[in-house]
Formats: sequence, C-alpha cells, structure tokens
Amino acid sequence: MLYTVGRKDVYEPLFAEHPDGFDKLAGGSVWPTEAVARQYLERWGLSESFGVYGINANWTTDTCLEEGCEYRSLTRDAKCVPLVQHGVKQRQLTVLFNEHEEDLALVEP
Repeated sequence: MLYTVGRKDVYEPLFAEHPDGFDKLAGGSVWPTEAVARQYLERWGLSESFGVYGINANWTTDTCLEEGCEYRSLTRDAKCVPLVQHGVKQRQLTVLFNEHEEDLALVEP
C-alpha cells in the first residue's frame, strides 16, 4: 500500500459513492508511508483541506522518481482506498520502507 493526498471536498464524496475505492490515474503523487504523506501536508499547511488516502500499488514497480520532488509518481492506474479499511497493511509497508531506505531518503525532509 502506498499513500496519496487529495482534496477532502473531492475525495470524500467519491468514497461516499464508492466505499471500496475508485481508480486513481497514473501520474498521481504517492508517498511510501502515511506518516510521510501527512508530513508533506503539514509542511505546506494543507492538512485541513487535504487528506491522506491509500493506493493499492507497489513502491518499487508502480512508481517513478520525480526529479526535485519529495514524492514519486504512479506509473499505472491504481485503486484509491480509504485508510480506515487498511490498518493491517501499514505493517507490511514498514517492511517495504526499511528495505528501500536509500530510495526513501530522497522523499523524507
């Protein structure tokens, strides 16, 4: 599981219509952990109007680096899901995060 950010006034109505998630188009910004995505929002003062959401994709195979950015971009369409349904998957991501520490050093402030 990866994480993206989106305007709450756009994403929340979509989740109301599609509780199991919806497709997010390739090219969207993603972060390796929920915490890093939230830090990004806080740093830019966007925490009130933007939320963090899950993306069913793989950091290594489904994303590419964006030069000069602190996130990666999706290279394929992927399902966007509300986080409340995926508490257990965060443990799996911690292992992925530790395995790719060199890559993630580019993401963290």
